[in-house]
Amino acid sequence: MLHAFAPVLIPLWTTGFLVTGPHAWWIIPAWLLPMGLPVLADRCNWRGRRPRRPVPPPLAGMIPGFLAVLFVADTWLLLEMAARWSWNLPQLPHTLVDLAAVKFLAGSNAALSGILVAHELIHRPGRLPKALGRILLILCGYEHFFTEHLRGHHRRVGRPDDPATARRHESYRQFWRRTVPEQFRSARELENRRLRLNGLPWWRHRVWQGVAAEALLALGIAVVFGTSALLAFALQALMAVRNLEAINYLQHWGLERPPGEPPAAHHTWHTDTWCSTHLILGLAHHAHHHLAPGLPYPSLSPLPQSPRLPYGYFFLIFLITYRNDRFQTLALRELQRRGLAPQVANTPATRYRPRAKPAPTRA
Repeated sequence: MLHAFAPVLIPLWTTGFLVTGPHAWWIIPAWLLPMGLPVLADRCNWRGRRPRRPVPPPLAGMIPGFLAVLFVADTWLLLEMAARWSWNLPQLPHTLVDLAAVKFLAGSNAALSGILVAHELIHRPGRLPKALGRILLILCGYEHFFTEHLRGHHRRVGRPDDPATARRHESYRQFWRRTVPEQFRSARELENRRLRLNGLPWWRHRVWQGVAAEALLALGIAVVFGTSALLAFALQALMAVRNLEAINYLQHWGLERPPGEPPAAHHTWHTDTWCSTHLILGLAHHAHHHLAPGLPYPSLSPLPQSPRLPYGYFFLIFLITYRNDRFQTLALRELQRRGLAPQVANTPATRYRPRAKPAPTRA
């Protein structure tokens, strides 16, 4: 039953970091080094023991809500800690190292207990879970994910018109530059269509509601807590989105869905390492999630038809950032083994190149 409480470990560790801050520079390694344990475990493909009993439904319903409340509290603690930073000598080195720790620790926690918990909540029935999910996304500066993920990505996964599907031979850097603006444009167009078809006023536009809420939140932080707190908040949000899109990159890289073919298990990657399965609300079993989006995370399981990632998410995020060619080689090998990619060497000549925009035609 201990695996049921695994999702709260990193958020609680982050809470301890924020409560004890600001920190002296020599204290920071003691907070950061334990974060390397999931990375090492995923590098070793550690699967641990299969749980004898599934997570009880009441507990499965409580964990995301607890994580959501904890993330709101952690964000408040971050702002209070950053408001006490000093940018003058001799405190400047301590502040800079503390800021770096916010990037790696608070940023990772914002992805896990912020955006990924929001992902779980917006898929649940009822207005309250969806509203709480939108609040978490606003705290991460990514509220349009609510619209794009539910009404865009789940319908278009694996297709060329899905901005959240990484193309074959596309690096993470290329994917990041493409997916962030394209997802926002897609969400905006989806809301434009909804308002037009239902005859709703402009102020019911959910994407612009999110943008306005994010802008007001940033302004309020700057006024109440100061610019240092706003810097820490922006860095946390940026790293949360970076981690989310790294996971998006890993979940669908190189998988293509022909027009007219419904989504299937082989359109999504999976992994079954213990850390990726239990620390991040079962997100490792993403193929099952696409086939049954409304299932709670403990009910998801790996599907044998889905291609398998070479490692768990925690290690792969570092691999795609610093050794992207290595990831592409391993992933392409798995796709070729399963017959999901042609038997072509991964040479520079075959790497992904963005499509050139057609030249404008004269009237």
